Order: sequence, then structure tokens, then C-alpha cells
Amino acid sequence: MKYTTPYIYILLLITGSLFSCEDDITFEFADYDNEVVVEGYIEEGEVARVFLTRSQSFFDPISNDSVLVTIEGFDFYVPEFLYKILVLDAIVVVSDGTQNDSLELWFDPYTYPYMVYKGKNIIGQTGGVYQLSVFADGKSLSAITTIHESIPIDSLWFEALSEQHDSIGYIHGIFDDPPEQGNYFRVFTKSKGRDSIYVHPWNSVGYDRNINGEEDVEFTIYHGENDFEDDEEDISRWYFHIGEKVSIKFCSIDKANYDFWQSFQRNAGGSGNPFAAPSPTKSNIEGGLGVWGGYGVYQIDYIVEVNDSIISE
Repeated sequence: MKYTTPYIYILLLITGSLFSCEDDITFEFADYDNEVVVEGYIEEGEVARVFLTRSQSFFDPISNDSVLVTIEGFDFYVPEFLYKILVLDAIVVVSDGTQNDSLELWFDPYTYPYMVYKGKNIIGQTGGVYQLSVFADGKSLSAITTIHESIPIDSLWFEALSEQHDSIGYIHGIFDDPPEQGNYFRVFTKSKGRDSIYVHPWNSVGYDRNINGEEDVEFTIYHGENDFEDDEEDISRWYFHIGEKVSIKFCSIDKANYDFWQSFQRNAGGSGNPFAAPSPTKSNIEGGLGVWGGYGVYQIDYIVEVNDSIISE
């Protein structure tokens, strides 16, 4: 016991000195320079579509007040915080090396953030090279993408989630990977009566690092997230339903497009985890952030049936 008192005394001295040195600390943050963010794509057989927003500081205030916006003669209200990040006065041009297509602003009620710059003259073609040029907020942005040849799906079949939930489940597919190294893929689906647009599962991209040139490569398709039309309380929204007709897009993409979505998914998957290793989302946009991607599309309709192992043409 004779050693207890000195140790307590030393501890009290240390504790007291800590409290006596307490000061108010004020953090000063540097001004944040908003950047233009691009999410643009051109599919085989379709015109180009480009969504433009501005990046925001983590500490920017958020207001739920509404702002009236008029597009193509239609009036509608959007939240003020969304209005601040929307880029509504940009010049957006897509070129295929022969002609230029000036994209016009449209309202899209099913795709966030609702305002899309849409082409009208240039239609995506296999092998085509497309340059995107954007002039917004006094900045010039550009990117180039290529539409690669699509890869056909050989067969499709349905697998029920479980014996207790045999009316919902996944779609499986098989394809032959081309012998050339460096094939990248992305998948989308649209269920008739459920989806107004094509949606993608969370982990929607892949490439042939471990399957190059192999035949009968099996993959699984999940129903993607559809925030605007799905019931958030219905767990079956993540699966396909017996009897529904599903349109599937199995897309070939280039490496830059794959790198963006793969890094985006990795970072978003670690959101909120203070121990997750920081890693930037890869971008192919010169002068800004985001992605401009070309899609070679193999599209097929499939009716979900139990023990079905053939494509429904």
C-alpha cells in the first residue's frame, strides 16, 4: 500500500495539467472548387445520353426547399439542393469523326438526377469511336470511348431462391469468351410491368482475366435497384419473379468504362466505414470527373420459368 499514494498523486497532476491546458479549437477549411461531373454513355443502336452535375463540399448545406424549373415548356419542381448541383446550361457535343451532334436537355422522370442531355443525330455503331465535348461553368471537358462488338448469350435459366421462396430467384446465363485478352462486360435488365428503364445490379461489371478464351462461362444476373418504382419494404424486389418477362442487355464495354464502375462500386461499398482504405474513383473525363462510355449490346427477352434452360426468343 505504501506505493499507492505517489502513483495517484502523479496521475492527478497529469489529469489536472490536461484540463488546465484546454483551449477552444477552430478548424478553417479551404474554399472548395466545384467540379463538373459527367455520367454519359452511347449504346449500339441508340443516341448519346449525358447527365451533368456539380461536385459538392462535404460541408455544403442541404435545403429541401423547392425550385421551379422549366424544360421543353414543362414546369416542375426539384429540391433546392438538387437544383444547385444540376448543370442546365451546358454545351454538350458528341462527334463520331464525321459529324457532330449537339445534345439537348430533356426531363427524365425515372433516372436521377432527372435532367439528361440527349442526342438526336448520331446512332451508336459497333467499332465506332465517339468523342464527348462539354463546355460548362467556364470549363472545357472531353473524353473518348469506343463501342466494342457485343458477345452473345448461349443459354439462360432460372434458379429459385429457396424451397420456401420458389417463386423468386436469379437468372443464370452462359457465354463463350472471345480468345482476345481484355474483354469487359456490364449487364442490365428490365422486367415488364416493374421497370420503366433498364436497371443494373450493384456489382454489374466484370472482365475476362481468369476466363479468357473459355467456353461455357456461367454468370448470375440479379435484379437491379429501382428506387423510383420498387417498394422498399418488399424484399422480392431484388429478385426475378416466376412468369415475368425480362429484357436483358449483356454489354461489352471498354477498360476505362469498366475501371470507373468497378472503382465506384468499391468505394460506395465502403461508405461509412472509417477503416476503409481511401481510393479515388477512376475517371476518363479530361477537365472533370465521371465517365463517358460506349456499350456494345446483346439484347434478349427471357420469360422466367421453373427449370427453363433455353433462351426464350
